[in-house]
Amino acid sequence: MFLRDTDDDAKAFIEQTHRKLLGSTQQGAFVQSLHRSTLPSQQKRVDIEEDPSSQPLRILCFSMSRTGTLSLMGALQQLGYTPYHMTIAMDQPRRDLPLWLSALEAKFHGKGKRWVKENFEQMLIGYDALLDIPGAYFEELLDMFPDAKVIITQRPVDEWLKSISNTVGHVLSWPTWPLISWADPNLTYPWYTFMRYSDTHLSFWTSACNPATQEKTRAAYLAHSARLAVLLRNQDPGRVLYLKAGDGWGELCAFLGHKIPRVWDWDVGDGGKDGMVIQYPKLNDTAMYVAFHEAMWRRAVAMTVRKVGMVLVIIVFGVIFAGWIG
Repeated sequence: MFLRDTDDDAKAFIEQTHRKLLGSTQQGAFVQSLHRSTLPSQQKRVDIEEDPSSQPLRILCFSMSRTGTLSLMGALQQLGYTPYHMTIAMDQPRRDLPLWLSALEAKFHGKGKRWVKENFEQMLIGYDALLDIPGAYFEELLDMFPDAKVIITQRPVDEWLKSISNTVGHVLSWPTWPLISWADPNLTYPWYTFMRYSDTHLSFWTSACNPATQEKTRAAYLAHSARLAVLLRNQDPGRVLYLKAGDGWGELCAFLGHKIPRVWDWDVGDGGKDGMVIQYPKLNDTAMYVAFHEAMWRRAVAMTVRKVGMVLVIIVFGVIFAGWIG
């Protein structure tokens, strides 16, 4: 159940799409390398598979999507961590997305067994930080990994509501997903299945883009923030960091005990003896999010046309052959 199945087709499409969308820009190069550099090496996975508890989670982020979690993932990667975010699940969607969905169903709907520490350790072999939707298990994860530090990315509720509406809510409002997702079993189908069913647990995806139901979305965000505040208020202050957009490296590096990452370019003499501070990642803006899913939609449409066309050709030839032998 927990054997890692790398989906080369999905990964290749994601990398090619990012390359096309972002070209040769610095952000483009970083995004293209993000998936590859955050995948644990084969030897690292083999070593940890022998004892998953030998590399426990060191960082937990319980924040909702669209609060800067992907930018935080990029920052952690620059600091030497191996973070798991839902973008990593998209690199191997046939394996990871159904498993995370089963975890959500067990917690919120009582279907199957709720995940325990061993489930997370096996799922996250080779990773030492967890961000995004899996953080819905935040009460359990906080107790399972008592030595892990907690980072909460924050965004004003109105800004977040606008972002979630213009990205996830907007994309999921496209009515053709049910008609085309079946034709792409490697990527679109597991993604759409996860997003469609996780909405019943997370309760804000599809309500975000409808003005009549946006208050439900706002309430979900505020309730999540309130639950986190209650849960974390008795934690050691040195264990929890609240990170706002624009805070940059300073607070994060001080919290984790790292120096601010710098780079030297000896060829042009840039940076002097202290080097230049690497820009804090700013990833997954609205335009990039929508453009990527438009590309995935076109991929599914093309596969649908091709598969339906093949069926029609087979039917036509069958009819002709039946008439010929009759």
